[in-house]
Amino acid sequence: GNIAKLFLADKNGNDVTLERKGNEWIVDGDCEARQSGVNVLLSTINQLAVQAPVSKNKYETVLKKIASDGIKVEIYKNNDHDKPFKTFYVGSSNIDHTGNYMLLEGATRPYLMHVEGFYGYLTPRFIVRSNDWRKKHIFKYAFGEIAEISTKYPGEPQKDFTIKSLGNNNFELYNGQNQKVENIDKPKLLSLVSMFKERNFESFEEIEAQSFQDSVAAQTPEMIVSVTDTAGERTTVKTFKKRIENGEDLDGNEIEYDLDRFYATLYDSNFIVVQYYVFDPVTAELDYFKK
Repeated sequence: GNIAKLFLADKNGNDVTLERKGNEWIVDGDCEARQSGVNVLLSTINQLAVQAPVSKNKYETVLKKIASDGIKVEIYKNNDHDKPFKTFYVGSSNIDHTGNYMLLEGATRPYLMHVEGFYGYLTPRFIVRSNDWRKKHIFKYAFGEIAEISTKYPGEPQKDFTIKSLGNNNFELYNGQNQKVENIDKPKLLSLVSMFKERNFESFEEIEAQSFQDSVAAQTPEMIVSVTDTAGERTTVKTFKKRIENGEDLDGNEIEYDLDRFYATLYDSNFIVVQYYVFDPVTAELDYFKK
């Protein structure tokens, strides 16, 4: 059978599981993987060829190096998701970068492996950090996929609204008390819905410690935006202001919060940095839609 799952781990405690679900690849069970990266990795694995056996006097050195900083790669086939079909270790490249030392689990000797016609070392293709595999979508919905959009402003419920789809590009607007709002500006409503087609975040927060992220996420969000698709799956984003040290606006006035970026949690588990510029088009308040 074909490759259905890959597990990669390094010696620094990073690991990632990539799994095929239908035509898509999923990262760590919860998020769409970058298909281009998956394609490169699969073709690399499929095209690996022995360039040369490692000479006896180099054995020890190469094995030690693989043991200390090699990347473990487990390959699973369709028919067996629990037992790897093959496990190998990717070591460093040789001196002139024509290949990488690799060791197949169960084998006694390492080999210098390469991809025919590719000059350069292969390590960058074996990406071990989960975040580097994830697509950076906050929202990605075709027009007909959206069943409901709900935006809440904790502490300012008069701004809350929910948009519900009736199908065929028909949408209704409800206020925070779940009462239908009549006499609305339909084009504005349709325009907002269309903005959910693709909104990406800038990065995962990787500088600040987990304790800092947890303390931000424990605060009351500025805004909570939830989108439910026609299959009943929901994406919820909670936004938080991002403090900055010694910040100034364009006029030189002191500012406490970043004017370009904010923090957000996605599915509660991903702590991300988002640009206002990207998120503003999906941001609105109830009054915006009233005629």
